[in-house]
Amino acid sequence: AEAVAGRRARVVDMGNPHLVLLGPDPSDLDLAELGPQLQAVRPGGINVEFVALGPGVDEVTMRVWERGVGETLACGTGACAIAAAAHSWDLVGEVVTVHSPGGSLSVTLGADGVSLAGPTQKVADVAVDLDALRASVLSTR
Repeated sequence: AEAVAGRRARVVDMGNPHLVLLGPDPSDLDLAELGPQLQAVRPGGINVEFVALGPGVDEVTMRVWERGVGETLACGTGACAIAAAAHSWDLVGEVVTVHSPGGSLSVTLGADGVSLAGPTQKVADVAVDLDALRASVLSTR
């Protein structure tokens, strides 16, 4: 895709599909309207990242619509897809800071792949009852 919704577009596969849309500040967009329309352009859906350059050099600002989920505060594979697309357009270098409502991530593009770094925060402890999980999985077959 060359352009979608008046924005420069690139499809990027990060193990899951992404549609990166580069344009003006995405903060004013109605993702609840645009997201479902755009995710439907591909069978099985596609994650959609709305991206603007800045605020600094080698930095981008994004909002994301994740297929089947809706707008989320951040997306790691989306941040990597954005960095790869922006780099392919010669707009950023090999180390890119991706700002999202959920925080900022650093993406490094290298010959051996893509790496992602950022802050972490423990949100929960989870105990899984393996017998109940097995029974649940077997009952859906």
